[in-house]
Amino acid sequence: MDKENKLRQLLKRYHIIGLDAQIFIYHFEDNPIFKPFTMTLFNLMEQGEIAGVTSILSLLEIMVKPKEKQEHKLVSEYKFLLTTFPNLVVVGVDEEVVDLAASFKANYSIETLWAVQLATAKLYDAGCFITNNQALKEFREIKVITISDILE
Repeated sequence: MDKENKLRQLLKRYHIIGLDAQIFIYHFEDNPIFKPFTMTLFNLMEQGEIAGVTSILSLLEIMVKPKEKQEHKLVSEYKFLLTTFPNLVVVGVDEEVVDLAASFKANYSIETLWAVQLATAKLYDAGCFITNNQALKEFREIKVITISDILE
């Protein structure tokens, strides 16, 4: 079985996948190392074979670089793509997310952004959370998978 098929099988195990903002950034910036992974991931979502969930804070993270460069058209494109992509739910930060994120932050001493992302994934029944933050692998409330580990 080739690498792409192995990756497809791995991702399809989880049905709903929590996504870190970095996943979108790697994709939008055509990162040569991670683009094959993101292409497979987003193709599976587009085909309805898996679903993704991410916090609205991903949009914040995605827009920083284009806003720094005053690339307003790119900001609009990113907003459109993130909010209309098939089988992707972008979740606002509400009291339930904040409460769970506070627990995660207290129990794992993680940054607020990560706590919110993980709480969002957990509340939306994601089977895993995909990131490239190795420090999050200690988290036990949801399976954390790093792209670097997948691609090894």
